[in-house]
Amino acid sequence: MDKRFHWPGGSMVSMMDFRALRHFVALAEELHFGRAAQKLHMSQPPLSQSIKRLEQRLGVQLVERSSRSVSLTLSGATFAAEARQLLKQVEFVERLVKQTAAGEVDRLMVGFIGPALYRILPRTLELLRVRMPGVDVRLEEMAPDEQIKRLRYGQLNVAVISPTRMDLKGLSVRPVERNSTVLAIPADWPFANRTEVRLAELKDYPFVLTPFDRGPVSAAFVDACNKAGFTPKVVQEATLTNTRLALVAAGLGAALVTETARYRHYQGVRFLSAVDLCDDAFIWELSIVWEPRGASRALRTLIESFDKAVADLEALPAKGVLEPTLSPPRVSEKWHS
Repeated sequence: MDKRFHWPGGSMVSMMDFRALRHFVALAEELHFGRAAQKLHMSQPPLSQSIKRLEQRLGVQLVERSSRSVSLTLSGATFAAEARQLLKQVEFVERLVKQTAAGEVDRLMVGFIGPALYRILPRTLELLRVRMPGVDVRLEEMAPDEQIKRLRYGQLNVAVISPTRMDLKGLSVRPVERNSTVLAIPADWPFANRTEVRLAELKDYPFVLTPFDRGPVSAAFVDACNKAGFTPKVVQEATLTNTRLALVAAGLGAALVTETARYRHYQGVRFLSAVDLCDDAFIWELSIVWEPRGASRALRTLIESFDKAVADLEALPAKGVLEPTLSPPRVSEKWHS
């Protein structure tokens, strides 16, 4: 059996190299062979030999050595950061496997983007709590590409994303919501009390958009504005929906968001339909993504809960809101702006 891990960037690191990685991380932290050797409970010559073998294998110099000091090269600093992350993940996996084998934990780590909080994720967690009341759900809001990276590294069980221009090969993907795009505008703008607007009416107003490399919506919006006779003034870019809504509330400009944002009450923000945004580029899809191999009972139950939540929400009136009827599951939340 070929026991190897994919290293970020595509190279391969054997499980036998974890000792060398620990040696290098200790040296990177101490920047002194003697102190690093003491920290590792070994003598200095074997540590020096281990670092040299690692450099030879990688074909790059990781450490600058002199009679008085030790410093990391640029390659060494990059390698140290990735090595720390990998070793932390190895330690986490070892601990989690032991805890699971002992029946000590049912833990799910879920990454999500802001719009998942508007309807689908709260309902799913309600359903999961009924079926598995003891499960420990840890939520973290983050950008879609970061979610997929962590999913592949085993740091997430499920990613909740809008899967645009992403490599999801080998992963299971299931759509859970499909919505149109609306405009979020500051509440003190002149047409804030209307229900719809034409893009041409916004030609003198600023916009907060998703970075153009994060998907096709921003580029499609600029094209729609050009067809309406103007080039939009983009004053800020923000990846996360909740960040864009916070900037709208602060009066920085209008933003494009999914229509399910209407279900949440944001002080200082109003939502309008834009009659010009009617083609497929402005249909927004939310999907769940997971690693299907070796799925735990808790993960399978979470996926089933998503399926049930989809059915529940589809049965509601178009603008209905599903009010919570159950206490939420035990959740450890970590929020990123």
